[in-house]
Amino acid sequence: MNLRPSNVASHVAHTAAPEFLGSRMGAVSVSGSCTACGMCLVTCPTGALRPAAKRPIVIASRCTSCLACVEICPVDAISESR
Repeated sequence: MNLRPSNVASHVAHTAAPEFLGSRMGAVSVSGSCTACGMCLVTCPTGALRPAAKRPIVIASRCTSCLACVEICPVDAISESR
């Protein structure tokens, strides 16, 4: 499957379990290993990730912990906050 930024959001929307999306409030964290590829930005269904100089900023109040960004990150730089 071709997961370019232009079709990632569509792929996630069709493969994520609808009952899980938005089912709980939470946040994710982005580590220093982030390469700023932007995949998470286009994948997040709620717009909880915003571009920044070195890595995305997480808007915790918008994050539903659907973990779409965790799944799509090619370098595993995003993890669920506990």
